[in-house]
Amino acid sequence: MGTTVITDGIPQPTRGMLTFTTPPLEHDIEVTGKITLVLYAESDRTDTDFHVKISEQKAVAKLKQTLMRKVAKNVPRPSAMVTRGWLKASHRTHPTQPIEPGTVVRYEIEFWPTSHLFPKGSRIRLEIANGDSAVADGLLHHYYGHQVGRDLVHHDGDHPSHLILPVIR
Repeated sequence: MGTTVITDGIPQPTRGMLTFTTPPLEHDIEVTGKITLVLYAESDRTDTDFHVKISEQKAVAKLKQTLMRKVAKNVPRPSAMVTRGWLKASHRTHPTQPIEPGTVVRYEIEFWPTSHLFPKGSRIRLEIANGDSAVADGLLHHYYGHQVGRDLVHHDGDHPSHLILPVIR
């Protein structure tokens, strides 16, 4: 995982990170309150960073999608950040504690509380990266120096990584 990649001069904010995107929503969905990502991951280092975002991927008319693909092949769908959060792996407990390389650890990563209405036709996108991007995150980015390593996110029966969204009916 990493930060924003630039291809042919066009920022690709979802490349270099792990993304999960819902299909187009069949009806409006209101998300209000505390959002938590339960993440099972391992690293080959004694510390790593997790930067997470929830975005609304805007609905785009089919004609506009076709034009976007033909005119600029790499332009991502328009989206708007809804909320974000981050966690340094060693700060998951108090006092801080390094992680053991190669060991799967359960993390609870909190997002800023929010209230957002995702309209019908839009998509909810979760992004997981090891850092922010000065290109995609502007003034709201963190920089801790260059980090080299490998992190692996688990999602299986023994490691059920999942997102807790407070949906209002």
